[in-house]
Amino acid sequence: MGAHLYKNKDSTAIVIAHQKCGYSSIDYHAQQGKITHSVAMNLEMRKIMKNPNIFKMMIVRNPYARLESFYRQWIKVHPYLKDEPAMLKSAYLDLMAARISRERFINREISFEEFILGAVPVLMFMDNHLLPQTRQLEGWHCTADDFDEIIKLEDQNFDNLNSHMNIEYGRINVTDPKINKTWSNFDLKWTSRMKSLIYKAYLSDFEQLGYSKGTRI
Repeated sequence: MGAHLYKNKDSTAIVIAHQKCGYSSIDYHAQQGKITHSVAMNLEMRKIMKNPNIFKMMIVRNPYARLESFYRQWIKVHPYLKDEPAMLKSAYLDLMAARISRERFINREISFEEFILGAVPVLMFMDNHLLPQTRQLEGWHCTADDFDEIIKLEDQNFDNLNSHMNIEYGRINVTDPKINKTWSNFDLKWTSRMKSLIYKAYLSDFEQLGYSKGTRI
């Protein structure tokens, strides 16, 4: 599925959001009925990107920070309690089986380095939470430069987004407080090897969205 498409009430503005890139916060407003939500399909997006009367935005995130967020929530935090049946059904079990023991996997004893070097290169095209943010742009016959605004999540500047979509994005934290508290217990370290692998794997995101290889925020 990949990218999610949100429109304001009169379809004069759109915003694209990917999972782990501010998706939950924008989807909250769709659930409230303030904006509409659909999957960003190629044919519709090609028409939208050619329409000069539509203000086009995309919320993006530093690839390093996005992977940290994914690891914290889906590998270490969710669900909160160890659940052996759920872990045995996990899509990550077969990927990690050759790298760590079954017991370590069930107990979620997967290091950040093991996740980055072992799972991400395979999962990045299988899991929407890891799909490159610029992956679908070619299918839309555009690049990031064709958007009226690229909104970097870490900049916390949502003025145009709120104005065009008539919402208050960024003022409502939809993340469970239990997750926020647990996240603070993890200090994730990047080695040069890890950074090099991710930079190469997500090169289009780094280049088109204006992120550098050296910074993770």
